[in-house]
Amino acid sequence: MQNKKKDIILGTALWGWGIEKKRAFKILDNFVENNYLTIDVATNYPISGDEQQYGQSIDWLREWKNFNQEIKLNIICKVGSLENTKTPKCRLSKPFLYLSKEIILQKLQDSLSCIMVHWDNRSDKKDILETIEFFEDAYNDGFEIGLSGIKYPEIYFENSKKLLDKWIIQIKENILNNKMRKYYQEYFPNSHYQAYGINLGGIKLSNTEVCLSTKLRGINIPNSIKEEIMCIFKKNSINPMPNSIYDFLLGSIYLREGISSLIISPSDTNQLSKSIDYIRKIEKSNNYF
Repeated sequence: MQNKKKDIILGTALWGWGIEKKRAFKILDNFVENNYLTIDVATNYPISGDEQQYGQSIDWLREWKNFNQEIKLNIICKVGSLENTKTPKCRLSKPFLYLSKEIILQKLQDSLSCIMVHWDNRSDKKDILETIEFFEDAYNDGFEIGLSGIKYPEIYFENSKKLLDKWIIQIKENILNNKMRKYYQEYFPNSHYQAYGINLGGIKLSNTEVCLSTKLRGINIPNSIKEEIMCIFKKNSINPMPNSIYDFLLGSIYLREGISSLIISPSDTNQLSKSIDYIRKIEKSNNYF
């Protein structure tokens, strides 16, 4: 039995925050040259904490598109976040969402394919109904729609019956944790799930190595977690055999049932090429089409 290939999505949260424009454009060039077109962005990327960089990743995508007008990307854009920090402060009123959509469309034009809620900790049904109405309109206008960082998915479930099988949902998932997907699947079992955070923030098993993402985000991974991952790695039966811990983490999620797409955020073209090479080996060895 053949398995359908999973989409590989390029993440942009570090563009301008550790990844300068020239390198970001080279990564995107390489990504497209390998026949991948789906990009993940948010109105508040990069998440650097520098308010002057708010929305910069979208502006860089617009600039790249101006030089590559013959290429139509498939851009997923998360909307609502008001700060480019780790705080979930957001605005999801219908007027604000319409304004955000128009601004994004002006910049990304027909490459904007999917609009997502970006963080929603609200519990007020009335407020969420207003957000759902916007997404019903967006879906009717031909956009894919999605959810990311929703504290009360049950409210979306209870009040978006027309959209139940339409939501694309982004979840943080890795070899050690699939809790968020299981939480959402209780309400949205037929949704497409896009996994990010696959490599646990850029984990390095050596204490002398530090990944760009780990350094920028101030992530400290305990030795106990590293030891647990190494134990699983030694017992792994992934085909083909991974060449590195990153291959192992990437392959584990690619082969996991319930995941439709993987969001990767390489820091350079070398890392991207290695990821693509291993993904294609997985697809070939496991009869993906």
